[in-house]
Amino acid sequence: MTAREEFERYFLTRALAWRDMLDDFDAETVAEIMKLMKKLQREIRGELFDNADSLTDFRRVRIEQLDEWLSEVLGGAALTTSSFITEAAVIAAMSSLTEYNAMMSLNGASSVVQTVGFTREQLVTWFRDTDIFEGMKLTTRVQNAMNAGVKQSVLDALRKAGLEGKGTREAVRSVIQSALDEGFTITEREAVTLTRSYIQAANVGAMDAVMEANKELLRGWRWSATLDTRTCFLCASLDGNFYKMGEASPPMPRHFRCRCVKQWITNNPRDWGVPDDEVQRVIRPWVEREPGSIGTGGRKILNAGTTREFFGGWWKTLPPAKQDAILGPTRAALLRNGSISWNELADKRTGRYRTLKDLGFTREGEAIE
Repeated sequence: MTAREEFERYFLTRALAWRDMLDDFDAETVAEIMKLMKKLQREIRGELFDNADSLTDFRRVRIEQLDEWLSEVLGGAALTTSSFITEAAVIAAMSSLTEYNAMMSLNGASSVVQTVGFTREQLVTWFRDTDIFEGMKLTTRVQNAMNAGVKQSVLDALRKAGLEGKGTREAVRSVIQSALDEGFTITEREAVTLTRSYIQAANVGAMDAVMEANKELLRGWRWSATLDTRTCFLCASLDGNFYKMGEASPPMPRHFRCRCVKQWITNNPRDWGVPDDEVQRVIRPWVEREPGSIGTGGRKILNAGTTREFFGGWWKTLPPAKQDAILGPTRAALLRNGSISWNELADKRTGRYRTLKDLGFTREGEAIE
């Protein structure tokens, strides 16, 4: 293995090891978010159920009052939730910066590497004010999720049940309880998605900041998707793509709950200004101790061994049923029979997946004349 290959393997292995550690932090944060949602649900249920008169007086004016009250309560809850997610993202960003600074500098062995630092206040402002996903700020997205989940579930259930002015306390309680359960299921799912997505955005943002500060040392980066059957086929199709520094590329994270990372590709390992024996002392423990696949963004693959292939090569080793589950039966069959290649599945520059029509085939896999 050449010095450059060892460097690249070191960067990928250490990035994946850090992503594993973030998964633990992610799980702890999600558990706290779920507690927050349960507390909010209890407060809303208690406020509604403790007033016997209000439960048997659901005329139109009462529903309008309930709408205003829920908007006020959920507005405050959205601020609390978005602040909680922001704080988690800030912690992830600061921890990730520390990790990537250490990674790039070979644990401080290189004196030429530029380390990057942000204050907590800078990061809070950035996460609060930046439209990270699809042009919508975090607080707005949380507010929309709560309105679409909790408020609409409750109000729609009351209207559909036809309880205006004639519902018994038990009937209304049952309707509201069911609506709250349904609404909070939706809201909890969205809150978890946002939490995981913002933690990953913090991770990738820290990685990008360190890359930009040391772009003279890098000739580019390679897309590295997580090697498992839960990975979406869009990220799977981008796995292994190489991008030069400054070259147009799809955004990362590519979508909500995206788990992809960037493997740094060096210009020349000697640019780090570290003697070979010191480099080996730093990077070899990472290379040798990391279980699982090195070549594809894969960690330890249970019951599947390891591979140095990219996602497309690993995909070929799976049984047809699992291949179909990842890509869909039509695309999988076209790949198996050689009608299309893995690199044709998505546009490398934009990350947009190509439809079957784009590829020249019908939904049934027949070639379009």
